[in-house]
Amino acid sequence: MANSALTELCESVVGNIDLLFDYFGIEPVVYMDRLSFCCPIHESDNQESASIFITGHTKIGNWKCWTSACEEEVLEDGKPRGNSLFGLVRGLLSVKLEKPVSFRDSIVFLQQLY
Repeated sequence: MANSALTELCESVVGNIDLLFDYFGIEPVVYMDRLSFCCPIHESDNQESASIFITGHTKIGNWKCWTSACEEEVLEDGKPRGNSLFGLVRGLLSVKLEKPVSFRDSIVFLQQLY
């Protein structure tokens, strides 16, 4: 999938992020530039432990786990999960399915959901 198609998919998801959050049962705290939530990847109970940025030219769709740096976790393929929206979805799906999920699987999931 070309970078422009990934950017388009990311913008579509961020534009209707409630659909994704509803699917995973995430209840965010809404700020002007981001949504904060309990990080489901490390099963945090801190409502501010993770954020996804919903505005900004270079950071829209990027996420950050403030307490455990889950976006930096090195996975079985030797690469970090990543701070893109696709890295977040990869982590969410891996927790939900209780098995490793690939970057490609996260894209396919989002294409089907949106």
